[in-house]
This record gives sequence, C-alpha cells and structure tokens, in this order.
Amino acid sequence: MNAIYLEKTAYDRLIDQLCSAINSGDLVCPVTGDLDETRVKEAIGVFGDIWPETIKADAEQNGHA
Repeated sequence: MNAIYLEKTAYDRLIDQLCSAINSGDLVCPVTGDLDETRVKEAIGVFGDIWPETIKADAEQNGHA
C-alpha cells in the first residue's frame, strides 16, 4: 500500500472531524455501543477524500475521480 499524503489543512480537518465524532459518540453504534465502522469510513472518505480502490471505477465513471 502506498502512503497517502494530504495537505496540512485537509489533514487537520480530517483529524478534527474524527476527534469530534469520537468525542460526541457519533462513531459509536447506539444499539451495541461498538465503534461504527461505516461512520469511520464515511469520515475518512468525506473529510479526508480517501477511498478504497474498489470504488475507483465507479467514481471515474461518474466524474468524481
């Protein structure tokens, strides 16, 4: 896997958003109390613009890559 380097502002925003979500409980499933993996993935994708390769073709096809 290659390292992903973000601009400092994007990196800081990602960390801020993840920390805020963790501290507010937004990353925890209200039913089980476990960490909600889907919300973590959304935060990394939305705020860090980091996505798995498996969706790259779809993103390119829809003009998002």
